[in-house]
Amino acid sequence: MKKNTKLNRTTALVLALLILVTGLLQTVPVSAGIKEADVFLNSNWSYAGESTPFEDGGWLQAICDTENYIIGVENASNTSTDADTLVAFYKNDYDENGNPVQKYGYAKHVTQMDYEHCNGMTYDPVNGRILIAGGKPLKKENKGCIFIVDSESLEYIEKVKITDEGRVSAVDYWGKTNQFVFLIGTTQTTFKFVVTDLNFNVVDEFDGLDSSAGNTFQDFCISGDYAICIPFMKRTNKEDTLQVYSLTEQRLVGTYGLALEGEDTYGEPESICEIGPGELLIGSMLKDPNRVTFYTTKVAAAFSVRTNVENGTVTDSQQVLDQGTDFTVSYEPEENFELKEVWVDGAKQNILEHPTEYTFTDLQDDHEIEIV
Repeated sequence: MKKNTKLNRTTALVLALLILVTGLLQTVPVSAGIKEADVFLNSNWSYAGESTPFEDGGWLQAICDTENYIIGVENASNTSTDADTLVAFYKNDYDENGNPVQKYGYAKHVTQMDYEHCNGMTYDPVNGRILIAGGKPLKKENKGCIFIVDSESLEYIEKVKITDEGRVSAVDYWGKTNQFVFLIGTTQTTFKFVVTDLNFNVVDEFDGLDSSAGNTFQDFCISGDYAICIPFMKRTNKEDTLQVYSLTEQRLVGTYGLALEGEDTYGEPESICEIGPGELLIGSMLKDPNRVTFYTTKVAAAFSVRTNVENGTVTDSQQVLDQGTDFTVSYEPEENFELKEVWVDGAKQNILEHPTEYTFTDLQDDHEIEIV
């Protein structure tokens, strides 16, 4: 009996350690960001495709991207609690099974409930969920809340209170830090960024968003260190713009013109997301007739290589490396130590092939290397 008890305890300990290690090794998706704010100085936004809204009067308010889809929310009404429609469009020219499809063409939809104004949304790649920012609510109990839906089924999961200070106008996942950034409207024309962890605990915030042009914002997305915002300009006679903020410096670093290809009627750029390194997508609404329209741009991207070492020295981490370049990481053990392990993006390498250095060639993504 004592032997069995000891074995049971050992088994339990091993299982606990496996669970702990699995948690520690959970991969956090990372991607490159735009190289700098000025990449939008001469950016061209090209027509990519369009679709007809599902409901009469339906209006696209937000988009985000998952591995296989561009997910959009079509708001049924700003004056009633009619159910809104979540729509999935194909992100690639093939589906999740490798079958050919029409890129940005319709894939599936769910009309389930009212998500208020559904002003912004983001994909949480760690938990496989989509967060929808309600914006200005009709129901008081939804003020300061977000709605969470499953990223595959698009079915509603729960509502979460984010703030008591105002409305949640937009949200995005910050891959660089594995956090969420919320755009909070504290008054009709005053906004701030609030940073939380994945459990919605506030870790930072800063004011200073410039809403003077249109008094409010359509949406924003995060690329690397930058939050790229679309101010609402339709109350003015001014052209549409992009505002770019540095999240680490907590300041506006540039404002740039936004011209969408072929807009010959009323157009409203409603939402923006990053679908690849330096590749951004805008979801816009056009009138006469009403249609959901997509526009893309490709700008210079920058990549990071994070380096870590135990019992030795290693090349410093780099945050801004040009796309397509090579970067060599050199390492050396301390006295009385020798090279034991090299890990690249979570995969163990052959140290006989990389005894003193490892070279990342043709950079097309962020990377991490750990030397032991």
